[in-house]
Parts: sequence; C-alpha cells; structure tokens
Amino acid sequence: MYTGYINVTEVIVCQLLPAATMFQVPDIIDACCSFLERQLDPTNAIGIGDFAEQHGCVALKQKANQFIERHFTQVILFAVTLNYEYKSNEVFFFSYRFVTKKNFYNYPHYN
Repeated sequence: MYTGYINVTEVIVCQLLPAATMFQVPDIIDACCSFLERQLDPTNAIGIGDFAEQHGCVALKQKANQFIERHFTQVILFAVTLNYEYKSNEVFFFSYRFVTKKNFYNYPHYN
C-alpha cells in the first residue's frame, strides 16, 4: 500500500538518491541529502562529498567540504590510514586552505 512516506536508511540511500535525481523527485533528494549530512564524520566526509557531487547535490557537497575543513586533520589521518584514493587536487585545495586559514601564524617565518 502506498503511504507517501519513505524511511531513508544507510541501506537504501546509495540507491535512492541516484533514482530520485534521475526522476527529479525533490522531496526525496532533500531527504537523502539531509540523512547524509547527519551521517558526516571523518571516516566518510570525502566519500559523501564525492557522492553529492556525482548527483548534483550542491548544498550537501558544500556541507561535506565545510566538515572536511573543520575536521581536516582527522579526515586526512583516516584517509591516509586506509590508503584512501582521493582526488589529489581536492586534497591539495583543502591542505592549502587548512594551512593558510588555520595554521599560518604557527609556522616559522624566514627572511
């Protein structure tokens, strides 16, 4: 029986978001993106960001990027530990922003 409700879970979100995007169902896209945003942690932020980008979820991609910036050392530590293959340009971008925004004054300056 059709109820008009959907329960987004870890089991179905990876199939549901692409289908909702393909059939242009904004309420389901929003539900999937909200669910994925709540799941962000250092172990999956890069993957969620990539997944969001693949499916045109700009706001979720931005949230993932913000999460990566705020938790950069944890995210990169996890990625290196697992030998995660990520886009090198993206990591350089985050590394550059991390160093220049947060740690610039902690590095010694040479004349």
